Amino acid sequence: MTTDAQAVQTKAIEIGKLAVRATTSADAGHLTTALSLAHLKAVLTCRVMRWDPAHPDVPGLDPGPAGAVRGPCRVDHLRRLRRLGLASPDLPPHAAASRWSNRILMERAMNETRPIDPSHYGEPGAAGATSINLALACSAEAIGTFLLVLVGTAVATAAVLGKGTAGPAYDSLSVALSFGLILIPVVGSLGQVSGAHVNPAVTFGLAVAGKFPWRYVVPYWAAQLAGAVIAAVVVWAAYGPGAYADAHLGAPSPANGASALQVLLVEALIAFILVFTVISTTTDKRVPPGTAAVAIGFALAAGVLLGGPVSGGAGNPARALGPMIVAGTFPVWAFYCLGPLLGGGVAALAFRLVGMANTPKVADAGTSTSRTLT
Repeated sequence: MTTDAQAVQTKAIEIGKLAVRATTSADAGHLTTALSLAHLKAVLTCRVMRWDPAHPDVPGLDPGPAGAVRGPCRVDHLRRLRRLGLASPDLPPHAAASRWSNRILMERAMNETRPIDPSHYGEPGAAGATSINLALACSAEAIGTFLLVLVGTAVATAAVLGKGTAGPAYDSLSVALSFGLILIPVVGSLGQVSGAHVNPAVTFGLAVAGKFPWRYVVPYWAAQLAGAVIAAVVVWAAYGPGAYADAHLGAPSPANGASALQVLLVEALIAFILVFTVISTTTDKRVPPGTAAVAIGFALAAGVLLGGPVSGGAGNPARALGPMIVAGTFPVWAFYCLGPLLGGGVAALAFRLVGMANTPKVADAGTSTSRTLT
């Protein structure tokens, strides 16, 4: 390494430490005065590594093999710039570095690796590192699924056992409404935290629609199943041995002699209704704010009413498997998993197609000018 390169590397390390300290202490003065554009370029885009023959024209700090004088910047930094929308596929990282003069963008990049500021513990959205944020989001999914399955299966268990609150026992309408009503506050309270999927079919549908990262699908599924299992255990503890022996903790099963294929079809239809509503109300900016939670809750209630007489109305692999695992009974369990995933995937593809449309407007004949109706 040449003397000039060593000096630049040393300066980059010093400025990098100052930048991290400035962002974690929210000291804007240190950051803006200490980091010139050249130093910022060195910190964010140039790291010590050997020359990459796949990118021979991108300048770097280290001498490469075969007499090469300069090597490229780290490929992972170029990928980070592109992922954050600060570099096009044809733009090398040293050219994209000039866009980092904005302090907000600087913090956004460092947010992936810096720890949570101790002074910000407990504040909404304070999780910075990707791994920490994923763990907290999965915890939120577990809590949301726990609440959904707890309330819905508890009402279903009470209906089977003939236990009422202040009168006759619950009926099928009560079960459907319980699932829909509890989903409204769950979506309203956790929607901005984890998305409040609380259903593997919703997670899968959002991923198919391109609205959720595929690499987070399996962790979300695991968290949702864990929440459902805990909810089933709590229902067992709250309602006693009869909940396990007679109601199977609210686990769904084919009703009225329904076949496995009928269960598959009905479960897919429930998930289609729910996932289509979730994607259309949460990912389309044209939807008025505040309507998503109510619409999603009533969509689930309608789906449970539709599927109850055939499959028990699950529409949610976690809601079905959680009580099944604890109760030790697995009636056509694969169809309770495959059906919602199929329906959620079809709903996502359907919305990607129809969501491109806009409401037609009335126009005068022969012109493109819209006419207001009074």
